[in-house]
Amino acid sequence: MLLEFSISLVDTLHEDRTRPLSALERIMHVVLLINFGAYNAFLLPVLLEWRTLPTGFALANHGVLTWLLTGLSVAALAWSVRDAVSYVTLGKRALKDGFAASAG
Repeated sequence: MLLEFSISLVDTLHEDRTRPLSALERIMHVVLLINFGAYNAFLLPVLLEWRTLPTGFALANHGVLTWLLTGLSVAALAWSVRDAVSYVTLGKRALKDGFAASAG
């Protein structure tokens, strides 16, 4: 959480220095950081409570929701593998065609 906050803060400062930001974008950054703080304020007590519980895995069945979310996670994994294969394939094609050298 501290890393995420640091990255968001550095990103905001970097954007502020490198290009002019509209008032709307500045407000968006502030709202996002406030949202992140509220999220952490609600999450911290839960994490502290979880810390006292024993660790381990247990099967849980919540009916159709279990199967739906399992299917969606498998689909997300498959899509990630597809993206990785496309990235490698297109990268090799770009190097072969000389696009990478001319882009720099």
